[in-house]
Amino acid sequence: EVSYSMDLYADSIKAVMNQEKIDKAILIGHSMGVSVARQFYRRYPENTQALVMVDSFLKFNVTPEMEKGMGNFVASFKKENSEAFIRMFLSNMFVKESPNEIKEWVITQMLAAPTHVRTSSIENLWKRAVWIDDTIDVPVLVIRAKTAQLSPDTAENVKNVAANSKLEIWEGVGHFLHLEKPDKFNQSLMTFFKEQGFIE
Repeated sequence: EVSYSMDLYADSIKAVMNQEKIDKAILIGHSMGVSVARQFYRRYPENTQALVMVDSFLKFNVTPEMEKGMGNFVASFKKENSEAFIRMFLSNMFVKESPNEIKEWVITQMLAAPTHVRTSSIENLWKRAVWIDDTIDVPVLVIRAKTAQLSPDTAENVKNVAANSKLEIWEGVGHFLHLEKPDKFNQSLMTFFKEQGFIE
């Protein structure tokens, strides 16, 4: 039972790269994985070739009040009867077009995670230090789902953080868009990699 910080996740990626003798990698992160990939870039910029950020923020103002308020939110994941809360929390991440089998699979996977892992991860995700507005100087592909929660200044925020970036906003998908539209997602990756000269 350790602290599942973004630094721990980033260092875990680096450990795998070291073991496999990989000097540079394109990191693809979804949701919390976006923060993990960004933390990896902060710690190991020389080992980062590009970043693919899927449905999360590149810029977010975590206030001290919000940081304190996260305590109640995290506590909901620790309760003995937390399954109902987690199901409700995850269900809100889908849209009416989302395939039900994808929804059920995601919920089952999330519920299988040990309580201390998911609570520590969520707790660490919303630390202010994770959301510093530092710039990213490698190519970045950002893919977001078009939902009511999508900020109207998303495009501006992406460019402010990563000058060499490409933004795609998809309609009719939920938070797990790469699972809902895998063929479209893979095509977006291939197009981005070709545009950046990573593949022919």
